[in-house]
Amino acid sequence: MAPDILLKQAMRGVASTVVIVTTGDVHGERHAMTANSFTSVSLQPPTVLVCINLQASLYEPVRRLDRFCINILGQEHEDVARMCSGRAADRFVHPEWRFNGTGLPYLAKAQAVLFCETSGHHLTQTHAVVLGEVSGGLQQAAAPAPLLYLDGRFLCAPKS
Repeated sequence: MAPDILLKQAMRGVASTVVIVTTGDVHGERHAMTANSFTSVSLQPPTVLVCINLQASLYEPVRRLDRFCINILGQEHEDVARMCSGRAADRFVHPEWRFNGTGLPYLAKAQAVLFCETSGHHLTQTHAVVLGEVSGGLQQAAAPAPLLYLDGRFLCAPKS
């Protein structure tokens, strides 16, 4: 089996948390993309990483604006995740979208929101591994009930 096919099949068996990565500015520029390749890197300094396809419409704005937001989705956000994973004309019609002081879009009721300043990125042939230092954010008080992605479909984790 070819290594790329092997990796794709293996990763279909790995559950991952679904996030929406956003970027924007105070002049009204805004972009969003659903992602499931996201993880924490370090607590000192607080750093996360997300992988973005170089062909995705989000990549150039994230690179240029040097900041982004990670919206960690709860199970009630599958509709927004689907909207931001397709070719929807306006990904910001959902009533929960808000904007912070620098214009970064975020979901007011996301399970957690992380505002990040880009601290580096590494290019592969098809993707950028983007590192972000967390500069602030929000967290819901309710018990986490994350939206997951496994074997090509969205799943709801049991509430803790």
